[in-house]
Amino acid sequence: DSGTIPLVEHAASEYVLGWAPNGKSILFASDRLGSWGMWLAPVEGGKPQGAARLVKRDTGQIRPLGFAGAGSFYYGVGGWASDVYSVRVDLAKGKLVEEAAPVVQRYMGLNSRPAWSPDEEQLAYVSFRKGQTASPTLCIRNEKTLEEREIEFKPALWPATIQWFPDSRSLLVFSGYAQGALGFFRVDAASGEATLILVSKGAAKILWPVLSADGRT
Repeated sequence: DSGTIPLVEHAASEYVLGWAPNGKSILFASDRLGSWGMWLAPVEGGKPQGAARLVKRDTGQIRPLGFAGAGSFYYGVGGWASDVYSVRVDLAKGKLVEEAAPVVQRYMGLNSRPAWSPDEEQLAYVSFRKGQTASPTLCIRNEKTLEEREIEFKPALWPATIQWFPDSRSLLVFSGYAQGALGFFRVDAASGEATLILVSKGAAKILWPVLSADGRT
């Protein structure tokens, strides 16, 4: 035993998933590209050999279940998973017209809190694509062009609900923020700037806001 040798030296958050069956590499999880993925580091004689390579990106934070005999790796997805789906409904007959389909097909299992803008041109949702311990990302998808923008909350927020103001340019976000406090914020959809509207505190906390049609109440 010659002591402890670093396998990977990187500023990212990382954790071991397991030894490959042939004993020549170690599989580990890393968020070094901005989202969690699986990486493989070659090892020989108990020492790292060369740079690690990406095996699978955008996995989210996973838990290892182990390798099969042929080298296949099995894993579980976090403790939760959610996605944003759309489905057409015949309201008159009370029936589904088609099967539900995912609206967002990136970072599967990490998307939630969908909200349509009043002008029906934008879909906002929250994504935990940077890991469950990082501040979530507000994503706004243009339904005409299918282009998507990522907006960082400023300051960092942990949204419980989001909904659009009637102007389709800002959102009401109910979120935790500093030192466990809860509050209502108006978030600019272009810049991500958040303005505190109301603090929810005390024994009678205010929860689950709903905007009036004119956005003033």
